[in-house]
Amino acid sequence: MYGYPALATVTNLKTTTSFAQQQSVGPSSVFITQIINIFYSSYPEYSAKKAYLTKVLSTIPIGCGLGSSAALACSLFRSLAKFHKTTLPSNELISLIQMSETIAHGKPSGVDATTVALNKTLMFKKNIATSEYAYQEVPNTILKKSSFFLINSGTPQESTKEMVELVADAVKVHPRKMKTILRDIGTLTESIVGDVANNSFVPEKLSQNQRLLESLGVVGEEATRMILAIEKIGGFAKTTGAGGVENGSGMILAYHPQKSLLDQLARTNDWKFYQH
Repeated sequence: MYGYPALATVTNLKTTTSFAQQQSVGPSSVFITQIINIFYSSYPEYSAKKAYLTKVLSTIPIGCGLGSSAALACSLFRSLAKFHKTTLPSNELISLIQMSETIAHGKPSGVDATTVALNKTLMFKKNIATSEYAYQEVPNTILKKSSFFLINSGTPQESTKEMVELVADAVKVHPRKMKTILRDIGTLTESIVGDVANNSFVPEKLSQNQRLLESLGVVGEEATRMILAIEKIGGFAKTTGAGGVENGSGMILAYHPQKSLLDQLARTNDWKFYQH
């Protein structure tokens, strides 16, 4: 974000798709059709024998900051490549997903496309002057050993594009304040990456990050209330993705050293959640 690094990883939520030679009453949408067209425009040699979509199954909530559109595109491109008995190199797959993300979000950073294509934990950084980005794999042994919750605070009313524009407008109006917050988020992210690379996890940094996101103006009242409730029982949490202000803010990443307490809180409040 704004030239500062982001830490991204995959979850155990999945999107699965398949294609066949004959047309069936398979699920479809305008976005899916656009993704399929991207594939055949990029690889016209396969156009003579087009595949027909037969299945789309996903456990990833849509519009909640978990990269559902990138995951869908990744699955579709891989399934199309499999149907045509070929494989897609990682760089080509990332490029294809990024094209689909441009349709979905306007000016995507590339972090979702890269993370889902490589299926790894990454530190991602984009040069805002050139739009070029770089990434490096981060060993995530400690994260795999930790039990996290993804708690849905509600689908944001705003799109990712609108949230990005909201921050951009705030930077123009209050450049010094907002740039300081963005810098502090970047510094904290680098610190977390260092911890994870050294097989350490400091949950307090989730809360530190959350306070910065609130100062940035990308967190709504409902998500703030839920996070305060999590912290009240000794847990730590932050919103994910682009956030949301008017209604929900998407998914909340939460951790508690006694996961049963967090489980009980979520069930008591009838929060929809996923354990990772």
